[in-house]
Amino acid sequence: MISVSTEGREAHSYSVFICGETVDLCVPSKKAVFEEDWADWFNDEETTRYLDQGIFPNTVEDQLDFYESLKEKSRFLLLIKAKSRDRIVGVISLSGINMFKRNAQIAMVFGVKESKPTCYALESMARVTEHGFEKMGLERIY
Repeated sequence: MISVSTEGREAHSYSVFICGETVDLCVPSKKAVFEEDWADWFNDEETTRYLDQGIFPNTVEDQLDFYESLKEKSRFLLLIKAKSRDRIVGVISLSGINMFKRNAQIAMVFGVKESKPTCYALESMARVTEHGFEKMGLERIY
């Protein structure tokens, strides 16, 4: 089990849902849609190379629609905020959540280019996977 501190639950006006060592996993917000480059990540050819996104241009309005769709609880999504940066660097999600079969798919996208995002990726993946198993009762995450 990963130890999580509840200290510092606000990360630069983002509400921290899971506080980690190198990252805070934050609740998505309209602020992130409008003030971060979140929508533009999905217009970057390198970022979307292996994604379904990138086929059509993404706009702030598209990203706002996506944000609004999160209220349906069919996807669990958190913003990745590196503790060493003042901005959101990526997103991580569980989608295709099937509570009957107790499984989900996990995905992560980094929109901010860094020389070594690996530590952010590993901790984000570990913490969301742990949340899926322990809090959501999932048995398999793909």
